[in-house]
Amino acid sequence: MLDVNQYAIPPKQQQPGSGTAPGTDVPQGRCINDTTTATIAGRGCWRLLFNPPAPAHNEVISRPDSNDTRMQQVMYANGKLWGALDTALNPDGGASRAGIAWYIVNPHLGASSGRAISAPPGTTSRTRRSASPPAGAA
Repeated sequence: MLDVNQYAIPPKQQQPGSGTAPGTDVPQGRCINDTTTATIAGRGCWRLLFNPPAPAHNEVISRPDSNDTRMQQVMYANGKLWGALDTALNPDGGASRAGIAWYIVNPHLGASSGRAISAPPGTTSRTRRSASPPAGAA
């Protein structure tokens, strides 16, 4: 067992436009909401994606889940185990954001038992942004 920093389940991702109607930079969501464009399937772009009945036409840019609390990867390189995990961080004193915690473990096998030494763990996040899912290479 190794001691690490406190873990917290990350909130949904903060991304530009969350909760607002999609614009031209989110074409599928914009199409779902469109009821006026003439298409080969009839009036409304949504008809190209759905068979009637029509969807609610209230599509918004969502806040996707950050991750699911599993360590997604561990690598062995240079005699160490390298891993990363999603977590909740508070980089700017505001609301918690999705962030990444990383770990570097130096495993040792002795004559009578195994032990491991952990390098100081680290975390990363950005002000007003989410960092997820973790990926890295050693």
